[in-house]
Amino acid sequence: MNLEELSTMTDNELHARASAHLENMDSEAGDDVEKQRHLSQAQFYLSELDRREQASERSDSKRIARRDFWLEITVIVLIGAELVIALMGYREGDRQIAILGKLNQSSAATAATLTAVREAQEASLETQKHTLEDIADMNNELQSESDLNLVDVLQYSGGDSEGRFVIGNRGRVTLLLWGSRFDGQAAVMQKEASSIPYGGSYTFNLSQLSKKVLGNNGDAPQRVVSFELYLKAGSGKKYIGKSSFQIARVKGNLSIYCQSIYITRKEW
Repeated sequence: MNLEELSTMTDNELHARASAHLENMDSEAGDDVEKQRHLSQAQFYLSELDRREQASERSDSKRIARRDFWLEITVIVLIGAELVIALMGYREGDRQIAILGKLNQSSAATAATLTAVREAQEASLETQKHTLEDIADMNNELQSESDLNLVDVLQYSGGDSEGRFVIGNRGRVTLLLWGSRFDGQAAVMQKEASSIPYGGSYTFNLSQLSKKVLGNNGDAPQRVVSFELYLKAGSGKKYIGKSSFQIARVKGNLSIYCQSIYITRKEW
């Protein structure tokens, strides 16, 4: 048997070969030479098994040695880090002790200073409280003033015989019209707001509403129709504009006249 064949054999095969030679040795009756040959072959296979086991043990020993080496290195690093932290803590402790000594030497002055600081903070907090109250009052006044400035922003600009009803923006702020409600009907809201800038206007078509209010034929006596406008300012705050207009039909022509439009800040 050559070395290449021996190296390819498994441990079970080596055990089987050794066992076979030992059994043959026991079965030989009186031939010592043949028994010695079987014994040598069995020892050969057993030696190979022993060599492999020792090689495996050496490999395991090397792996364990490497693991122990790196564990030792890790322990040394951790011990070094603990020593550095302890040294830093020791130095920090010395510095704190020195600071505490100085503080103890000037404890009376420090107590007086802390008392003065506390009193100053209390006075400052009281001042801030009054300042915040003043700011809140000022904000409320500004908001009220802003709301008052919007009261007469929208004004009736005219109507015609075909049912067009025009409102104009006479204020200094752009308003966004999101919807309207006429004669107690359900509110009609828009998917996108209509912008009414300063100096601009918006036109409603009241021809269908006039037919419902006055009827379809002939002259009709004057009727009063209330309406609401759902508005937003540039700040995002919501407003409702309320008013009413007189509508009549004279000689087949519509006659429309609107009162002042009063705007108040209100969610809708």
